[in-house]
Amino acid sequence: MARAATARLTNAVLQLVRHPARRCPVFKLKTAVAGVLIVALAGCTAERKSASGFRLPDGDPERGRMVFAEMKCYTCHKVYERDDLPEPTADPSVPVTLGGRFARVPSDGHLVTSIIHPSHKISSRYAHAMVTTGNSSRMGDFTESMSVQELIDLVAFLHTVYERDEITTRPEWPHGGP
Repeated sequence: MARAATARLTNAVLQLVRHPARRCPVFKLKTAVAGVLIVALAGCTAERKSASGFRLPDGDPERGRMVFAEMKCYTCHKVYERDDLPEPTADPSVPVTLGGRFARVPSDGHLVTSIIHPSHKISSRYAHAMVTTGNSSRMGDFTESMSVQELIDLVAFLHTVYERDEITTRPEWPHGGP
């Protein structure tokens, strides 16, 4: 879909450039803005493995679900439309549901960063006190207790619970964005 949007924008800009009003300063501004949008859209993709982004090898989603359970991620996180995992028990509760329908699905890099450095970006959608202790995420540090293969499998599992939705009222990026 990003390619189709880029193609439509490119065609619109070409039509504008061919228009005789191109000497008008307002037209030049519109053309410049459209050009920036084309470049931005060309570099963005809603795909999990963006050509310009960080990539993981393919993991095993079922093993990733087991990692989610073994690391007790369910203590704080509910998983969208998954009834095969225990309900969160954290007190106070953490309102971060993993998965769902979004305009963009998270990339491998976004999910890895969220797991190994959760304080990097905390979404403003959540009450600060509910997801942080001081200025840090309440999420534990798994950098020494999780193997690289477990991380790869966990990311593969998480990709199974996110869906791309072109028409959504949910935020563009889950959990605060890239």
